[in-house]
Amino acid sequence: MNLYRLDITPNAKRQLKSVFPERKRAEIVEAILDLREEPMPSQSELQRELTGRFRLKIDGWRILYKIDKIDRVVTVLAIRPRNPSTYLNVP
Repeated sequence: MNLYRLDITPNAKRQLKSVFPERKRAEIVEAILDLREEPMPSQSELQRELTGRFRLKIDGWRILYKIDKIDRVVTVLAIRPRNPSTYLNVP
């Protein structure tokens, strides 16, 4: 199976370090790694001004990413807690 390559932006790396408890951080890392095999789980594509961006829901957290299907790269853009500003200023 051809896996997608993962790229995590410096901003997303910083955000990941702020996730507590440690067990939740490990769950998020595992979900990100799973994107290599299945980058487009059902209902992951965002709409309107965020078209072309995707999200993965992990309890109260959102992993925001984009997919380059030609080069087979998933780029994690942000890891944010779910709140009214979660989807504001997504790179």
